Amino acid sequence: MLTSQAQLQLRKMMVFEEDKKNFIYEDHLGNQTVGIGHLCANGFSDAVVELIFQEDWQPCEVWLLRTFAWFDQLDLVRQLALINFRFQLGPDRFLKFKATIDCLSKKDFIGASRQMLASKWAKQTPNRATRVAYMILHGEFPKEYKL
Repeated sequence: MLTSQAQLQLRKMMVFEEDKKNFIYEDHLGNQTVGIGHLCANGFSDAVVELIFQEDWQPCEVWLLRTFAWFDQLDLVRQLALINFRFQLGPDRFLKFKATIDCLSKKDFIGASRQMLASKWAKQTPNRATRVAYMILHGEFPKEYKL
C-alpha cells in the first residue's frame, strides 16, 4: 500500500501528465475523460456515484431553504418532493412555477399539485410529475418510493 507521501507524489505526477478537469472532455484519443485521466467508459464506483449524488442534491436543499421561508415548515415528504423537483428543473426553471410556489407558500397542496400536473414539465416527464405531485398532495410517498 502506498504511503501518504507516495500518494501525494503519484497525484502530482498524474496531474502533470493527465491534467485535472472537473468536466468531461475528450482526451488525445477521443475518449470521454473526467478528473485526472478517468475514462468515462470505465464507469464509476458506487462510492463516486454516491459522492456525485450528494454534491447534486445538497445544493438543492440549501437553495430551497434560502429561497423560501416556508420550505422548512413543510413535512419531510413534501420537502423531499420539492428537492426532487428542484433537482430535475434547476433553479431558473423551478422559479417559473410561480402559481405552484404561491400555493405551496399558503400550504394549498391541492392547488400546488394541480399546477404541477397542468405544466409542460408534467407532459415531458409524466410519471415523475405524477409521483412528485402525489407527494405534495398527500404528504406521503407513492409505492415506488417506499423503502
